[in-house]
Amino acid sequence: MISVYGDLKGENYKTFVSFAMEHSDAMMLIYCGYGYPLKRRIRDIRRMLRPFRVASRDNSKSLKKGKPEFEWPNTISRTKALICAETYRLSPEVKEIVLSVDDIFAWNYPNRPEDISFFYQGECWIATTAHEKFCDISDHEREVAKMLTSMGIEYERYPGKSGFKEKYTLKDKADGAAT
Repeated sequence: MISVYGDLKGENYKTFVSFAMEHSDAMMLIYCGYGYPLKRRIRDIRRMLRPFRVASRDNSKSLKKGKPEFEWPNTISRTKALICAETYRLSPEVKEIVLSVDDIFAWNYPNRPEDISFFYQGECWIATTAHEKFCDISDHEREVAKMLTSMGIEYERYPGKSGFKEKYTLKDKADGAAT
């Protein structure tokens, strides 16, 4: 596993995200207003991504039981606010939205949905915790290490894998068949 310590901003961010999307079939974003309605900018991003959504889950059941707990890559939250994880199939339109930001850690409340993560066949291989500036990568390590080194981005390698899995079904846009 690789943990990134440097900032992935600007052209480095675009290169990294392009690589991530070439090696992924889905991405996840987290929506939480921390007890307040989602900001307009976050709602706009969610609306633009809605046609590409392949899975959605939230913590409403655990909130009703009075034991709030919700998990997504790199995080277990016990906050008493509604949290929703939405997974999206990747497409040129989704890539354009993701590249409209210029920093991997800009996917953070209050301006955007949080903690962008990338998946391949249901397994998370890039997970971020934006407010803590964590980015962990658990696949394509040799290629990623070479890319980060060429960018001058600091990282550390350590044993392990994310192990976080998410259920989603990808459908071909043209005929609706599952892929």
